[in-house]
Amino acid sequence: MLRDADGTPMNTEGQELVETLARIEEALDALVTRGLRAVGPDDRTALESYEAEIRAMGATHLADALAELLTAVREGDRAGSVVLLRTQVRLRLLERLLTLRLVEAELRTVTEPAALDAGPAPKAPPLPTEDAAFLGRLAEAIETLLQSGLSAASKASVDALKVSFEEASRRRLLRLGSTLRIASEEVARFTRQDASFSPDRLSFFLGRAWVLARGMEAALADQDADGWARLTSGPETVPMKELALVVVGVFKRHVPGAFAAFELRCRVTEDAKPLKRGDAISWSFVFPLREDQKVPPEAMLMLEQKQKFRPNELLEGKVVRVGGQVAISQGDPRRLMLGPKATVAIDAEPFTEWLELTRWEPGATLAKITGHQPDPLSLPIELQDEAMLLRWSMEELVEGEKHTTAALQVQLDDAEVPLTFELRAPIGDSGSPLRKALDEARKQDPRPPLFGFLHFEHGKLVLEPLSLLGDERPTMIALDPKNVDKAALVRAMTFD
Repeated sequence: MLRDADGTPMNTEGQELVETLARIEEALDALVTRGLRAVGPDDRTALESYEAEIRAMGATHLADALAELLTAVREGDRAGSVVLLRTQVRLRLLERLLTLRLVEAELRTVTEPAALDAGPAPKAPPLPTEDAAFLGRLAEAIETLLQSGLSAASKASVDALKVSFEEASRRRLLRLGSTLRIASEEVARFTRQDASFSPDRLSFFLGRAWVLARGMEAALADQDADGWARLTSGPETVPMKELALVVVGVFKRHVPGAFAAFELRCRVTEDAKPLKRGDAISWSFVFPLREDQKVPPEAMLMLEQKQKFRPNELLEGKVVRVGGQVAISQGDPRRLMLGPKATVAIDAEPFTEWLELTRWEPGATLAKITGHQPDPLSLPIELQDEAMLLRWSMEELVEGEKHTTAALQVQLDDAEVPLTFELRAPIGDSGSPLRKALDEARKQDPRPPLFGFLHFEHGKLVLEPLSLLGDERPTMIALDPKNVDKAALVRAMTFD
């Protein structure tokens, strides 16, 4: 239950509105896939109902946008796709603002915001005015695609996304290029009727590409260097001489026949400017997979890297020391990048100061939320934090359409009321080891400390669990232990 700062129950209207926005977002995502020309009477009735509902709740700005969209649909207006994209921008911004307000209210029941240092502002690059025509063509291609929907889209419209991705990369518009790559991959999944196709992922990244293209086009027209920098600049990269860290948890993502990705969540063990002991670092490994290659994803961690180490060796609870060609990209979280000549060495003795290194400060999380300015280009998980939870309890896991979830409560020191999270675990076989480990851990007394990353979605604190802290080191519960061995890799690489 959400509460005001004095601990009394908070009015639930905000949470109800967030839940309504989630349903509207799902309906608009479906329109992106099907196209505005396929909108029928049932769709219009649903949108009319949503418009009336949120207008009654006081969200008149978004209600007006839905009314404009309905008018465009009824009249067959070719500009309807632009109206749809603008409506989605307004919806996502409103959802993020409400979510952060609701989560802030929940966190203020247990803490006050801490002081955080502001990161360096990115430098504005020169404006490449020759890119304006390309950006305009890209935005128009997305608008055309939304009119027809994927099923009725011409091959030329679909191919335009792939060509635009290649063109954006050639022009060094890397943020736009990566967005188009994800959108193109989702279109390809739809085309081959892949079960992993996600309408909401397609809708988000098409919308992000459109906002970037139109925003960059406007920045060039206005000679707005700061605006161009905000839309194009990636995080600043800082070279490092050496860095010592330990791996606290692992987040796994596996798309069969496409790739296996592992994000190692690490903590710095020794001060190394600009980093200090306890700072969070992310270290990612991505392995492409062929469709005919039946490889357990964890087995890929056995593959030797250019720097002469295997990723599975990093999970043994020891300090890892990297040097040579090493850099850290600023952001949240910071990301570790190694050059081909980087060195990786692992201490012989186990690390023991896990709880001290991973201590969670709710006030720092609250400060991130209060200082965050939402924008339509950010995924919900891009504003995040990490937490080692000590006194926790959770209900039974319940499998939903997208996630397995459970209510989890944490009792913090000096807090009169527990803090409530929505715990999420993957559905299907890939999430089986994680679900089993959580179910066993919740029945233990005392329960082992639980480590995961936090993000904020639909008015809730969301916890993605990554590890359980045992007597000696963290257990990476997102990984299937029987697949993290040489035998699994040998079996996977054996061809008849």
